[in-house]
Amino acid sequence: SLDAGYQESFHGDQLTWWKNLNDNHTNHTIYWSSDYPTESDVYESLQTRDGLAYWVPEIDRAGYRSAWENHVHAFKRTFPLTDGNIHENGTIYLGEGSWGAYPNLTPLYNDTGYIATFSATINQFWVVHINHSNNTVVYTAVVNNGTIIDQVEQKLKV
Repeated sequence: SLDAGYQESFHGDQLTWWKNLNDNHTNHTIYWSSDYPTESDVYESLQTRDGLAYWVPEIDRAGYRSAWENHVHAFKRTFPLTDGNIHENGTIYLGEGSWGAYPNLTPLYNDTGYIATFSATINQFWVVHINHSNNTVVYTAVVNNGTIIDQVEQKLKV
């Protein structure tokens, strides 16, 4: 998991290490911050600005299929994004850490249009099924009673 500015900055040694690792990476990354948040206060934060400036370009360059964001404690999934724009081969940003926390009653927003689905009032977790025979991955959001609330399939980078 990447450090969102608590011990290491978004740039510098951590970014250099990550760029070297990404040349042989898997298809997914995880970190504690939100580059594409659902809450307007977080969108204006230094962590989000640094994530958009340093991490998103690297996520795009490396061709990550998914980025797992945390912090806001809300359920969300973006459309596939490249450079902040919807693109069929882009990265899906999933999050935001709402399984073990009380539901976040903060009003959420989608002024940008990049969020495909979101909610602040549910606890959920993601199940990931990777199918190497057809190079796809399916992300399934499940709530605590087992109900599926969202599902999306994506091609893996090969």
